Amino acid sequence: GNAVAVGVPVYNSNNGAVVVFSRSGTTWAQQQFITAPSGSVAGMKLGSSVAIANDGTAVVAGASGHSSNFGAFFYFNYSSGAWVTTNGQFTASGGNASPQQGAAIAASADFQTVALGAPGDSTGSRGAAWAY
Repeated sequence: GNAVAVGVPVYNSNNGAVVVFSRSGTTWAQQQFITAPSGSVAGMKLGSSVAIANDGTAVVAGASGHSSNFGAFFYFNYSSGAWVTTNGQFTASGGNASPQQGAAIAASADFQTVALGAPGDSTGSRGAAWAY
């Protein structure tokens, strides 16, 4: 593809960020530095994990520190020259007190399915996963 997303979960006192780069010919350039949406929880670690659509128009980013390590993920799409989130945050139902949802994330090439990993979920930290 011609785009890559990189997570920076420790940016700004663990609030996190995602940096999107795009390629034109043989040159890569930063397209946008995405920070946590307004009203987000401090210390959420946005960018704990990231996935970008094959066509470079959508990004999902995990935020494993959100809500005292409960975790969440955010969906961003590229619209009118900027990366925006229109759907806000997503959290899976269930999970123990600190599952760290969003520590791992994966998406199908067409972004019709997103898998969210939570390594701290369940007794004994066995982990869990949710699919959307």
